[in-house]
Amino acid sequence: MNKIILFYVPVSNLQEAEKISENLLKNKLIACANVLAATSFYVWQNEFKNDSEFIMLIKTLEEQADKVSNEIEKLHSYSTPCIGKTYLEVNTSYFNWVKEQINFI
Repeated sequence: MNKIILFYVPVSNLQEAEKISENLLKNKLIACANVLAATSFYVWQNEFKNDSEFIMLIKTLEEQADKVSNEIEKLHSYSTPCIGKTYLEVNTSYFNWVKEQINFI
């Protein structure tokens, strides 16, 4: 199996997810972004919160991961955004598609 990088990034609304996705796609830093609606429970400044958010699942190659992370941090509206990343094993045809999208062929 081939490995890509999967980012996990909660954002405040769909428009923010679209803005980040479009920027990363236009700059050929990612192959794809999926956006899922979510309800988040957390404590912020000693206060319990229950907010609607959107979760971005962003797919790229390891060579682009640092650039992707930096761009997300610049574009993100949160003062303390979660920018998580992990390896994801994928089938060869999908891996080749990701490389094509990012021009790494």
